[in-house]
Amino acid sequence: MGGEEADEKNFINYAEKLKEEFKGQFAGFTTTVHPKGLKGEIPGKGSNLKWMEQETQKWIDKNKLPYKDLLVTAFDVDTVAHPQYFARFSYLFLTVKDGAHASYQPVVLYSNNVWKVQAPIRVSVFGTTFWLMSELMRSDRMWTFSSHSMTWQMLVDVGFHEPNLVSEDSRIFLQGFIRYNGDYRVEPLFLPVYMDAVEGVNYWDSMKALYKQQRRWAWGVEHLPYMLERFKGNKDISLWKRMKYVFNQIEGMYTWATAPMLIFLLGYLPFFVLQDTSTALLANSPFTLQYMMEIATAGVFVSASLSLWLLPKRPKDRSRWWWLIMILQWALLPVTFLVFGAFPAIDAQTRMMIGKYLGFNVTEKRKRG
Repeated sequence: MGGEEADEKNFINYAEKLKEEFKGQFAGFTTTVHPKGLKGEIPGKGSNLKWMEQETQKWIDKNKLPYKDLLVTAFDVDTVAHPQYFARFSYLFLTVKDGAHASYQPVVLYSNNVWKVQAPIRVSVFGTTFWLMSELMRSDRMWTFSSHSMTWQMLVDVGFHEPNLVSEDSRIFLQGFIRYNGDYRVEPLFLPVYMDAVEGVNYWDSMKALYKQQRRWAWGVEHLPYMLERFKGNKDISLWKRMKYVFNQIEGMYTWATAPMLIFLLGYLPFFVLQDTSTALLANSPFTLQYMMEIATAGVFVSASLSLWLLPKRPKDRSRWWWLIMILQWALLPVTFLVFGAFPAIDAQTRMMIGKYLGFNVTEKRKRG
């Protein structure tokens, strides 16, 4: 369990309680405190993970544990694993082809406090979950995201997590992919882990925190120059694989930034561009837009229905009317996609383009008893 020197007192307090609670259940319970101000690092999860890994390696070497037999799971502190998570992870590692050359990605559900947070946050986090679920069905293009698992040998081979970047959760997959010359992949682990959605002290604070979280995720565009630099001339990775991963990165990141705005604006474009109201395009545009809206409405209905199925049990302090709220909140989808989708992605990509680099922003969450 790793914490930061900047919050050492609070971290040690929690760590000691957990060590006492789980005493005797593990071969070892190690805590590390990541020093602040180390050269070549930015404060954040990546640098903390690297410090933890370096300290854990000392314990592993002291106990003479074989690297190839060790599996690693990196969880954020608010993550609650499915009861069968580690059994499923172990089973997959032992049964899939070349399990040592794979990371293992669960479904991330931001449901721990989903009944407590504001409607735009619920719509946004469900959108993230639906995106990840769709990616799990296309494992050939998957990257790791948030809480996931991997092998210790891979971490050692790549030199552990990089300590000077924001999006370490997806970079670690890319490190393995490059280190093994393309012979590395992500295996879908079809079980959920449950995490907290972003939550501030009030409504406005929550919206700001959500925007910053989405901007931090969109900072994953930093992988593109990293890929281009390391793929260039690397003939040990097939040209097809290099092209596929570069294209997927470009398509994913720039669609994130542009698609919501294009969908919002293009519906009005014929009326602004075409002055001749007798043109066939303008005359037929209402029917075309109606057809598109019907398809979009069906998609929203499916999303709303699936979100109800994924919700945890309704708390006692929430009346049955909240089920109706959970459906009606999807009317916010167009605004949410723009304000908490396209805008933070454009913000992140513009900052990178002009050299205004982001540090690691810790997502604000509230601990409830």
